[in-house]
Amino acid sequence: GGVEVEPLSAVAGMDALQLNIALKHFFNAVLTSSLDMKLVERITFPQKRLHARAQAARGVAASYTELYDAVMDPGAKYRDPRTILIHSAQQIESLLVDAS
Repeated sequence: GGVEVEPLSAVAGMDALQLNIALKHFFNAVLTSSLDMKLVERITFPQKRLHARAQAARGVAASYTELYDAVMDPGAKYRDPRTILIHSAQQIESLLVDAS
């Protein structure tokens, strides 16, 4: 047979409680537009700064989408993933990319 793969919910630091705590901080940062972009803000050319901000926002949105898909996967074995991921990947992407 194949190798038994541990469900995501059983991985250290990825249990529902730990994920919930981390995502509350993440959602707060996204919703208050307080993602730390100090290095991006140092870029002196406005057009390049806007481009860098947009790229950073897309990167964060892509990472959230990857996490969202992984947690929502039934194989991850979260009891009720919608209580952890209260915002869809599309909502987070819209908030981040539109705000950049």
